[in-house]
Amino acid sequence: MNLVFAARLAFKYIYHGKRRLPLTTVLAIVGMAIGVASLIVAMAVISGFESTLQKTVVDISGHMMILKRGTADQSTALQEVKPLMHGFRAATPFVFLEAVLADKGQVSGVGIEGLDSIEMSKVLQLEKRLKDGELTFVEKKGLPGVVIGQGIAAQFDISVGDVVRLVIPISKGIGGSDFRPKMKKFVVNGIVAFGHHEFDSRYIMMDLKRSQTFADIGDRITGYKVLLEDDQEAIHSAMRIANHAEGSFYVHDWRQGNRNLFEAVGLEKMIIFYVLLIIVVVACFNISGTLFISVVRRFKDISILKAMGADSWFILKVFTIQGLVIGAIGALLGVVLGLAACYGFLYLQDAYGVISSEVYKLEKIELNFRALDFVMIFGASMLICFLATLAPALRGARLNPVEGMHYK
Repeated sequence: MNLVFAARLAFKYIYHGKRRLPLTTVLAIVGMAIGVASLIVAMAVISGFESTLQKTVVDISGHMMILKRGTADQSTALQEVKPLMHGFRAATPFVFLEAVLADKGQVSGVGIEGLDSIEMSKVLQLEKRLKDGELTFVEKKGLPGVVIGQGIAAQFDISVGDVVRLVIPISKGIGGSDFRPKMKKFVVNGIVAFGHHEFDSRYIMMDLKRSQTFADIGDRITGYKVLLEDDQEAIHSAMRIANHAEGSFYVHDWRQGNRNLFEAVGLEKMIIFYVLLIIVVVACFNISGTLFISVVRRFKDISILKAMGADSWFILKVFTIQGLVIGAIGALLGVVLGLAACYGFLYLQDAYGVISSEVYKLEKIELNFRALDFVMIFGASMLICFLATLAPALRGARLNPVEGMHYK
């Protein structure tokens, strides 16, 4: 008795000699499909949230921010730590200022970032995020240009070409305890959808020299934004700089600013996987129940097979294959159903904006289908299905041929 014959017999028992599947088998397949589909959608959304957040942070901030502690002169900071960074691609100096945007009777706190207009494009990936206007800081209407987030534009009803007023505090004394406000007008050259709620609602970019002049800080800069070849290498490089520089440098990699969020996503992904796996366990119990019914119905057939020389191992293989086939059909159907649900989620996201940017920090999530997630879901489902089939299969394998002849 070989495996091929056992498989043929298992397929015959699935249909019970009918042209269509019995209702119990259909319900078992549907239960497995729903469980697997739920897992696929959950893993795709959570993995997509993680990868979208990572990509967004790197696009708008680079891989690392570096500044030297205890000095206002940051001009040599990059050269000192550059040997410790592997896969270095580009860097741009920046100035960060806290300011107030006043326009149309409204005021709001904003963050101004002065950037080198040439080096900026080598580090930040903002061109594809431009919603309106141009990603330039050139003068228009006799005023220096700025680029603002779409959240600011929506809040203040600002369009490209509009003039805005920015106010920053300037220190009057040496001790920095007394300040005077300084106001300057700027023209909006572009509106960018940064993809991150905090940046969209608070972030304004302008030319580096203009920001230095605006803040009366001469040639001083806040630090450098750095882009490397690899996202994970940025984390390792940041650790090397922190260890070798003996605390003389402040290094902020792309993960640190959202560490709690990334860690929460990782934990939630693991918890959701195990919670939704319970659905698969329940579905496998349905398969086990279906298999028990099949075994009971086949008591007489099992007795005849054993009388013809079939051993318990062959009977075990027949019913185990039957259960695994039902589970595999359900799992494959679940994959198709899960992918369809994922694309349905994308449609709902685009059409109705089901993601709250204020809660999740992102305006849109790009789903991420990871091969490892598929392997884990399918593998775990089939393992549970296999374990669920053992009890009824063993019941059939241990049947005494004489006992089975009592059943009709």
